[in-house]
Amino acid sequence: MRRYICPLLLVLLVAGCGGAAPPPSAASPAAQSAVPSASGKPITIAWTSVVTSFGPYWFAAEKGFYAKHGLNVKLQATSPAVGAQALAARDVEVASTPEVPLLRAQGIDVKYFGGQIHYIANAYLGRKGLKPELTAANLEGKTVAASSPNSPTDIYGREVLIRHGIDPAKLKFIYTQSAAAAYAGLSTGQFDLASIAPPYAFTLADDPSVVTLSPLLAERVPYAVSWPAAHTDWLRSHEAEARGIMLSLRDGIAWAKANPDEAQVILGKYIKEDNKDSLKKSYDMDLTRYGPPESQSTNDPEALTMLLKYAVQADSRAASVKAEDLIYENDKIYKSLGS
Repeated sequence: MRRYICPLLLVLLVAGCGGAAPPPSAASPAAQSAVPSASGKPITIAWTSVVTSFGPYWFAAEKGFYAKHGLNVKLQATSPAVGAQALAARDVEVASTPEVPLLRAQGIDVKYFGGQIHYIANAYLGRKGLKPELTAANLEGKTVAASSPNSPTDIYGREVLIRHGIDPAKLKFIYTQSAAAAYAGLSTGQFDLASIAPPYAFTLADDPSVVTLSPLLAERVPYAVSWPAAHTDWLRSHEAEARGIMLSLRDGIAWAKANPDEAQVILGKYIKEDNKDSLKKSYDMDLTRYGPPESQSTNDPEALTMLLKYAVQADSRAASVKAEDLIYENDKIYKSLGS
């Protein structure tokens, strides 16, 4: 991934400003411990944001579920844009990226093959001095921090404004390339507003320099959160491996539900967070978002519609992409898992 080293280093440096921790690099213990002792060619999975919704990937790595299903998996920390570029260039086999519709608009044949979380549940927070109101009078002309275009933080930030009768075009969106940098910039007053995911949203809730405009779970925006994607030809020749990945994630979720204390330790390890209260609240919230195994499908019309809506705004070529184009073989991998 040499061509991506410079962009990724920039992401990590930005995330480090203000004292917020960046995601682990490929050489960190957190990333390397994700390589189980299974035989076969390694499969690299790129995870693309330092938020707890990627917990199932980490649980599966730490507890050996990939190896249990015969896989040799390496987890790679990237940003959403870098993860999409790496997937497009086949530098990784699998990436959890929201940019699949944009890749397809560019003629790159990639598809989702599983889905654990189907909606964004961030908090909308503002700097000290703002009224805690989602109104045009309070917010027009203000700056909004989000990690990257078409990321969950960006789409959540825009959709919540629209729901409250506010035109997003009348605010200025600033892309920090990481959730940690948005968190740091909001707490220091660099930005007026930010769409913040757990656990940072829980940490900031008690910060006197921040006001809450919309708390966690007050708004649910449909979206494909942390869904894995791969090239269609790779999936056709590696259906057993794709199925193993989904079974590993399912095992990870089941294990986390049965082992809350250790699961929270693992979450803290990957996101570099030691606030036990924030980790506990993040864990509890994510368990409600995972849902039962039978809900972990890519066939979610509302989530796919939201992906396509914002993809078209970013690239008019995405208007030709249909919801079914984003899913591998009509959700074949999910249907093969059983209940």
